[in-house]
Amino acid sequence: MPGADVVTVPDFSGPAASLFEVRTLLFLGSWLDHAGEARDWPLHLACVGEPPPRVRALAERAGAHISLHAALENGRIPTYNKLLGFDIEPRTERLLLVDTDVLFLGDPSALDRLDDRLSLVPAGSHRIPPEMWQRGCAALGREVPTKRILCQRGELADRIPVRAVHGPKHRERMVPYYNSGVLMIPWRDADAFRKHWLDVALRLVEHFPPEVLEHQKISKEDQYGMALTVDDWERERGEIQRLPPPLHSGWLQVMAGVLRADEVAVYHAVHFLRLGDPEHFDALAEVDAYGRFILEHVYPPDLSGRALAAWRRLSGEPEPIRQVRALIERIRAVVERYAP
Repeated sequence: MPGADVVTVPDFSGPAASLFEVRTLLFLGSWLDHAGEARDWPLHLACVGEPPPRVRALAERAGAHISLHAALENGRIPTYNKLLGFDIEPRTERLLLVDTDVLFLGDPSALDRLDDRLSLVPAGSHRIPPEMWQRGCAALGREVPTKRILCQRGELADRIPVRAVHGPKHRERMVPYYNSGVLMIPWRDADAFRKHWLDVALRLVEHFPPEVLEHQKISKEDQYGMALTVDDWERERGEIQRLPPPLHSGWLQVMAGVLRADEVAVYHAVHFLRLGDPEHFDALAEVDAYGRFILEHVYPPDLSGRALAAWRRLSGEPEPIRQVRALIERIRAVVERYAP
């Protein structure tokens, strides 16, 4: 069967259950509205804990298959629960594993035209300092990877406002570190990749207990372990493949003019639904907060209201920024239709 098994892993068992409910509803709704030619691809929710009734109802509308799983390591390393997505029953030749904060804003069927290789993108930021790589690799008895790449901010630094670059370190080349929010791999390779990734994760947890705050980026977050796994994979099996911008993008690509808002297919909405009032959740207010968060990377931080409007009139607003506003409105449309 062409296409891919599209899998996400929501956690309805812990303190973030209500956040995962909203995210999953938006994930399913965006798929219903925008999947296009990929609409018949198998869709899977590999759930930790029982999904709420609203999620079950929308999953049925979307034709999503629901499976129930126990948290890895009793929930000690929650970001690694995404590895449960490798445990679903395959229906195609490929796995497309995505975080629950991914929205489908366009047809992702172009994924079907990519080579059968591990496919992902660099992380948005240069987050891991050299000394942290040295500590982690020394504990595992391995050398720090020798290859260097740019993070997404570094790649786009000359095309985005200075405030969006987040400082000079993001222009520096880094040990390859990837975004784990969207990952595609042939099923024939998936089990070996999962086992290797989990083995690295458990060894890191042994040396760097995730309960210690300073260990968070090494053992509690999944991307450090994935970076080491990808390094081994690339050395042993050959070059990996980068997902093209429409198939894993964020607001940086739109702000840089790499994509128009209507060209975004697979959108990773990092920080979305986490910026408003946690005591009084309002999904539409979260859209507004998310829009302000993005545009703060463009406009002077001390301007608002009429002063900001006047500044925009005098300075002009380039097309990429208008496209960012259009992107926010596309997200708003999904929220208005599917958020509780």
